[in-house]
Amino acid sequence: MNSLERFQAAMNLEGPDRVPLGYLYLGGGHSVLNELGVSMKDVYYDAQGIARTQLKAKEMFGHDNVMSPWGCITVEAEALGSKIEKREMDYPKIVEHAVKEPSDVDDLEVPDPLKVGRMPIAIESLRMLVDAVGRDTAVVGFISSPFTILDGIRGLDEVARDMLVSSDFLKKILEIATDTCIEYGKSMADVGVNTVLIKDGFAGADVMSREHCSEFDIKYLKSVVESLQKQGLKIIIGNVSGNPYLDMQIALDPDVICFASGGIGEVKERFGNEVCIMGNVDQTKIPFKDKKYVEEEAKSCIEKAKGGGGYILSTGCEIPLDAPARNVEQLLSAVKRYGVY
Repeated sequence: MNSLERFQAAMNLEGPDRVPLGYLYLGGGHSVLNELGVSMKDVYYDAQGIARTQLKAKEMFGHDNVMSPWGCITVEAEALGSKIEKREMDYPKIVEHAVKEPSDVDDLEVPDPLKVGRMPIAIESLRMLVDAVGRDTAVVGFISSPFTILDGIRGLDEVARDMLVSSDFLKKILEIATDTCIEYGKSMADVGVNTVLIKDGFAGADVMSREHCSEFDIKYLKSVVESLQKQGLKIIIGNVSGNPYLDMQIALDPDVICFASGGIGEVKERFGNEVCIMGNVDQTKIPFKDKKYVEEEAKSCIEKAKGGGGYILSTGCEIPLDAPARNVEQLLSAVKRYGVY
């Protein structure tokens, strides 16, 4: 099987030749950038730079997918008016939110993904990746969920307050964010992308109650999932919460659930007949543990979640940029050694 067939089999709850290895964003990216002799700032604001870097990462680490954009979760927020600061060897950060006062919502409008901000760069990089490796590799587009976009254009502290005193105002923003996600995803499908990962990392008890999650997060995420599945896209929902509401997200019928916290064996046992499970090697330890530790952690995840197919090995979130290449490489070693069906 090639990488695309392997990835698709797992997403269809089947058993491929071996467990696929999923790659999130630009995990271990400094090694990749150093190999190319470039900085993050050199490549992340250029479609060819993004595509070239992703292909180098696949060459180095051997995973079964490529992905764009990466883990900055600022692309949609910037397109909606938030201001970013570029950094030499790290992702950009938001330095000014688009919605500082309730009246600012009147200035928001759904951006054209082919014209506004870095969205066209991401779309073009995905087209390049589809052209380069799409016949045999899963090409995954990355979208921030409506609630994640809300954080990027309002700020989480303000959002937490608004949920209590200005909920109608927030819902106006969330409606615009939802339409933004849908239009962005459609543009990804138009260039041949077969899968999108929607990052919805605030859906957990460490951020909000189940009631607030249902009202301000899941309701809008549901619209995105349903709309993009109608476009023929496979949907991965990614949740990095420390105490995630996975059951609420799985109820939306995504193809894959990727998560950072929680016992992968328990999640597989409870939900493995409904959704492909993806995760959840602890990415935070990869920079400073040795190769043996990484392989043993990956082995443990494989043994707990491999059975019956429908499993993709990955970290729970992006491997830190400064993780050594030798440790990232152990994930491929693990799926080849322990993940064969």
